[in-house]
Amino acid sequence: MADLLLELGVEEIPAPAVGAIRDQLRGLFLARLDQDGIGHGAVECAASNRRLMLHVAQIPEKTPSKEETVLGPAKRIALDERGLPTVALKKFCEFQKVKLADVVEIDTPKGKYLGITKVGGGGDAAELLAAAIPAVLGQLTFPKTMVWNESRVPFIRPLKSIVALFAGRTLDVEYAGVRAGNRSPGHLLLSDAFFEVNSVKDYFEGLGKNFILLHEEERKAKILAEIREIEEDLE
Repeated sequence: MADLLLELGVEEIPAPAVGAIRDQLRGLFLARLDQDGIGHGAVECAASNRRLMLHVAQIPEKTPSKEETVLGPAKRIALDERGLPTVALKKFCEFQKVKLADVVEIDTPKGKYLGITKVGGGGDAAELLAAAIPAVLGQLTFPKTMVWNESRVPFIRPLKSIVALFAGRTLDVEYAGVRAGNRSPGHLLLSDAFFEVNSVKDYFEGLGKNFILLHEEERKAKILAEIREIEEDLE
């Protein structure tokens, strides 16, 4: 099992739009995981006006294999009176890209059919995730968008950096002319340096060391605490 960490560093997003984009990212990515048959554990999605973060825990490095039965024509249509394959059966094999020898008889409530059993799944999760990330980002919708480089890919604000880490390795991901790496930007005013990310632990520790409060609840609590301090000073 391994964790996926995705972070997008962007120029400042209008505050009213942040929550909706965060929720879109979470919903679209979960739908993609389900589509690709990728199991997972807890999902955490957070955002500020300069970064979007998605953390998915306990992803298996291979998707599970599964058998799928594909029905072809009914037996009475698939074979002629001499037991030889008809055009219907030959066309089915051609469409499924299988040989006649791969076809088996299958009992169904409607009678006997001919068909095949396919084994699917067993895909490499890293490859599936690398393909999923740009696809999901391309599905995000915004009230207004910008284009800013030769890629001409629109986004709500210019995309500056991507961290895409799975099982401690950077995924081969590129979107809007930006290639994923393992460096995340620090706080714009308090820490203008990038910090290196080689694990999920590195990332969350790096946020703290670089004065970044990623979760809305943390930012709200800090602001309210500072307001109370000011009120106490004025009493």
